[in-house]
Amino acid sequence: MGGNRIAMKFAGQAGQGVESNGELLARTLARGGLHLFGRKDYESRIRGGLNFYRIDVADQPLFAHGTEIHLLLAQTVEAVEQFSGTLVPGGGIVYDETLDVDADALVQAGLRPMPAPLMKIAKEIGGRPVMAGAASVAVAAAVFGFPLEALLDTLGRQFAKKGDEVVKANRAVARAAYEYGTDNHAAAFGFELRALDDPPERMLIDGNRAFAYGALV
Repeated sequence: MGGNRIAMKFAGQAGQGVESNGELLARTLARGGLHLFGRKDYESRIRGGLNFYRIDVADQPLFAHGTEIHLLLAQTVEAVEQFSGTLVPGGGIVYDETLDVDADALVQAGLRPMPAPLMKIAKEIGGRPVMAGAASVAVAAAVFGFPLEALLDTLGRQFAKKGDEVVKANRAVARAAYEYGTDNHAAAFGFELRALDDPPERMLIDGNRAFAYGALV
C-alpha cells in the first residue's frame, strides 16, 4: 500500500448483521497486520433504519476517518442509494444479485457495480442465509486482492465456540464467494489492499473495552 489509505463501508437495515459483518471485515484486515479506524452508526435500537459500519485502513497508524469510501458493501437498495455518492471515482459496490439495483446508473456515475450471488452461496453451501455476511466479506477481500487465509483464520477464531461444523460451513461459504469475486470483479477493480509481510498482532478494540482495560490496569 505504501502508506495509502482505503475506506470501506458495510450498510444495511438494523437486524441484518451490519455490526457483526463489519467487525468480521475489520478483524480480517487486522489479521493482515494493517492499522484500522472504525466507526459504527446506529439509526435505531430495533429492526428498521439504515445502519452502517465504516472502516478506514492503512499500513500506517490512523486516528480519524476520511470523507470518501472505495468500497461499499450494501445489503439493501436504500444503502446503495444513500451512500453511492460518497464513493471515489471507480469505487465499487458489492451487493446481492437479487437486489433491484440500477447498475447502469452506477456505471454512468463512474462507479463499478459488483453483484454477487451472496445469499445463494450462503444457502446452498453454508446452509444458512446469515452466512451471506461472510460471503460479502470474502468478495471484498477478493476484489482488493487481500489474502483469503486471513479471512479463514478470522472465521475460525470468531466461530470456534460454536463448533467445527459452523466454522467449516462459514469457511466453505467464504471460499466460494472469494472465488466468485476473483473471477468476476477483481481484475476490473482499481484498488489494492495487501497484507503486510510477516504481519504483527494487532489489537482491535473499542472505547468500552479500552475503558475497562484501563480501569483494570
